[in-house]
Amino acid sequence: MRHYYNGKSILAKPPRPYDTTPTEQQEVVRSSFTLAVNYARRCRVDEEMLALYGPTVKVGRSIYRQAMNDYLNPPEIVHIDVREYNGCKGQVITVLATDDFRVKNVQLKIYSADGGLIEEGNCSPDKQNKVWEYSVSVDVPSVSGLIITATAFDYPGNSGQGTTVI
Repeated sequence: MRHYYNGKSILAKPPRPYDTTPTEQQEVVRSSFTLAVNYARRCRVDEEMLALYGPTVKVGRSIYRQAMNDYLNPPEIVHIDVREYNGCKGQVITVLATDDFRVKNVQLKIYSADGGLIEEGNCSPDKQNKVWEYSVSVDVPSVSGLIITATAFDYPGNSGQGTTVI
């Protein structure tokens, strides 16, 4: 079997047919891979997505491959910094969020110690979309036991969540 990649021909053995039924985990992986392929195909024809992914493609790679990787790898919340937060309105909570391509949005929620929602909202990004800041809009008399949850979203719609307790 002959494949072509970047103008080079690559010889390989043809794939053998599967003679066993796939496990449940294999079905999940195949399903997510199929969804990633569909997302990457849409990105190749969507002008907005071409403009988004195009400038970041490395030499020897394609927009299709970049979009597939983005779909298969959700963003992560690396750190929620609450050192400068003591419950006063206007103070800033900082969130470090990463993704293999780019984080689109970060949402932050503040819960009381008993689990009641105090406030929620979107964070504002820095120029590289790595550090996100949330300006608190509600005074809280005691920060002890507060639960801060941040959720990062990427362009395919994947999400990653992080939580810290004060």
